[in-house]
Order: sequence, then C-alpha cells, then structure tokens
Amino acid sequence: MKNSLLLFVLLVTLKSFSQTTDTISVSYNFNTLSTGNLNGQGGWLTNKLNTVLDAIVQNTTSVDGTNSIGFTGSGPSVGVDACRSLDTIFSGVRFSDMQSTYVISFDIMRNYWGVNVGVGTDFNNDGKIIHSAANEKAIDFKVSSVTPAQEKLTLPNGTSTTYNSIASNVWTNVEITLHDLGTSTGGKISVKTKAATASNWTNLISGSTLGIDTISTSKTNPKLWDMVYVHFEGAGGYFDNFKVTRIYTPQPTAIKDQERIVAVHAFPNPSDNHIQIDVLNNSSELEFNLTDAFGKLLLKQLVQKGSNFIDLTEVKSGFYFYTIRNSNYLLKREKLVIKHN
Repeated sequence: MKNSLLLFVLLVTLKSFSQTTDTISVSYNFNTLSTGNLNGQGGWLTNKLNTVLDAIVQNTTSVDGTNSIGFTGSGPSVGVDACRSLDTIFSGVRFSDMQSTYVISFDIMRNYWGVNVGVGTDFNNDGKIIHSAANEKAIDFKVSSVTPAQEKLTLPNGTSTTYNSIASNVWTNVEITLHDLGTSTGGKISVKTKAATASNWTNLISGSTLGIDTISTSKTNPKLWDMVYVHFEGAGGYFDNFKVTRIYTPQPTAIKDQERIVAVHAFPNPSDNHIQIDVLNNSSELEFNLTDAFGKLLLKQLVQKGSNFIDLTEVKSGFYFYTIRNSNYLLKREKLVIKHN
C-alpha cells in the first residue's frame, strides 16, 4: 500500500511539473561605427554591384536618431551587399536548438528597387553572402517601392510570396518568428510588419510551413546558418537595429516520463571541472550535448550504462544547457552552472 501511494504521488508530481521559459535577446546597431564607408568596419564586408559606391554608415536618415546603414547609388542592378558573421555579432548565436522559438527583428526603409535582409550560410567561406548566391540565402525578406510598394519573403526551399502593406519611403519594423522547429512538418514561420510610427502590426504570414531540414547539408538546415546579410539596390534604402530573440520553453512532463523509462542522473550542479552522468537501466549509447545560452554546441560525448565523467575544464565558468538523449527521445535537459575553483 505504501509503495502504491508513493508511486501515485510520484506520477502526480511529474505530471504537474511546471514549465519555465528562458528568453535571451541580443541586439546589434551601428552606433559604435564611424560615419562613412561600411566595408571593413566592425567585421562587415561589402560587395559592390556595378558601382564604386559602398554601403555607408550615416545618421541623417535614421529611425531613432542614431547610426544606420544605407546606400546612395541609383538604378536597377546598381547596389551593394553587406555581410557579417552571426558569431561576431552575437558571440555564437546560432539557430541550432530545435526546441526554441527564434524571433528575428529589424528596422528597414524601402527604396525603389529594393532592400533585402536575411540569414544564411557562407558555404564557400569567403565571408560574404551576395545577392546572387541563391544556394547560401536561407530566409530573405525584401521591401521595395516598385509600384505598388511591397514586401516579399523567400523561404529556404526557394518559394516566395509577395505582400502589399507598408507605404513607400518610411521606416518599417519587421518581425520574423521561427517556431515549431522540432516537429516533422519542417517548422513554421510567421511574419508581421508595421510602419515605425504606427501602433498596429500587419500579419503577413501566420504559421506557414518553413520547410527546414535539420539533417540536410544545404541552406534548409538552420543549424548551418551563420551569417546575416543586407542587399541594397538603387538609392534610398536603409537598415538598422537587428535583433535575435531565442525563447526556450521546456516540456518537463515529457522529459520526466522518459526518465522513468531510462534512469539518468547528472551531478553535481553547480559543477567545477566535471559532471558525472549515471545511466542505470539502458543498454544503448546515449548522447550528451552541452550548449551555451545561445544554442551553440560546445561539447558532445557518448555515454553508456554506468558512471560517465564529462570533462569541463576547458569550458569557461558560466551557465549553460545540457541535453541527454537516445535515438528516439530527449531524456533530460537542464541548466548547468559551471564554477571553476
């Protein structure tokens, strides 16, 4: 009777385990750069298209009275690409945790021929994603003043949709949300825009299929996205205030239910130079992954039945996340605090 009561209490506790949400936002603007040509400043590289003009850092046309970047050349096929590694902007932020929701936001002013903003993969390691590199551009959002003024979203699989919502030559807030990434449907994407001076958003997309593939070696795999790019074509386009927000909401009930099937214990936490993983009733190998707060993988190790020791001496003091999983299930996901003596 006592054992039955204990089991009942355990099951109720596991099912009622409360969810917590971790949210991290990292922003980038151009306020630390000097006015003038952008190329070579702060890790940015540019690629000129049929012009000698560069993208410029300026503070005369700005959404908030500070620096932004723009382009003053004019005409179709006259423009410039501006690119920078996500690592150098956000110290390792990547779109690698499929349990998280990611929100990409920025301010943009349309011009006639168009301004594109996106993320992608620098497959050829030249430090750039240029406008013509279709195989490297993953998510691409464009505004232009070609009559009628319009927004255009291109997805990793190459499909695109055009919308009309914002007036010409005004600063526009754009918010792109990537969600349900860990599902078999290939993830979802939602997009909304509004004039910077307006209070109400216009929903362009609500939960459309994103079409990602987390095991692909192409741009459809968000784990490979490592660069942000801006493309200006024609005069009068501007860009500023790029931000990525990562929202992680764990599913403790599902994880705890699997822990009852495969008993896994990890300790100590906080840890100093190692963490011990005890696997009690599993015959197959499990995988331990350690990531930083932005989802960047720092350490991977296979663990087996019995006691396993993970060396943490090369990991800086701070807080991290670790996961333990088998081929079918996520068994454990926890914060890990490392404090070296």
